[in-house]
Amino acid sequence: MKLILENEGGKIRAKLVAELDGAESVVIEEGTAGGSGKVAAQTGMRRSTFCLNPAGDTPSSARLFDAIVSGCIPVVISDELELPFEGILDYRKIVLFVSSSDAIQPGWLMAFLKNIGPKKIREMRVNLAKYARHFLYSSPAQPLGPEDLAWRMIAGKLSNIKLHIRRSQRVVKESRSLCTCDCRKTNLTTPAL
Repeated sequence: MKLILENEGGKIRAKLVAELDGAESVVIEEGTAGGSGKVAAQTGMRRSTFCLNPAGDTPSSARLFDAIVSGCIPVVISDELELPFEGILDYRKIVLFVSSSDAIQPGWLMAFLKNIGPKKIREMRVNLAKYARHFLYSSPAQPLGPEDLAWRMIAGKLSNIKLHIRRSQRVVKESRSLCTCDCRKTNLTTPAL
């Protein structure tokens, strides 16, 4: 099992680097800008079985997309990562999801990954090859490419936006400020006996 982790900072990443540094079959890459850094990262991902994608400062990461296109099974270590096209693509076929609290437990992540069988790895890699086209930008844009999927997601949101606009237009003025609950002050006078 070969695992790649790019070390670019972040609390979870720092803990993972400390946990995995020196572990057998683990490669920790320092992120570098420029053409040579990009080629090194692509080569490392193509040679790896799993690519860790720990939580960072942004809702999603180019690292995830690079792993998918490289055929490296992404291991998303985050409790709330937002994934593009999630309403269209089933990421469970190509990504392993791990909670941050589990991943940083000593020995847990390596044991988890070692328990992924060869059949599951082959299946996920076949799916990665199929899904890669959804993350490859091209000119002109291709059907079901990232540009097309982005427009589909926008179109899906558009109907929701129209619904909210129509609802807000039919609301009677000040109707939202009327109290309909039983929170009004009750009569505090005591009945005579």
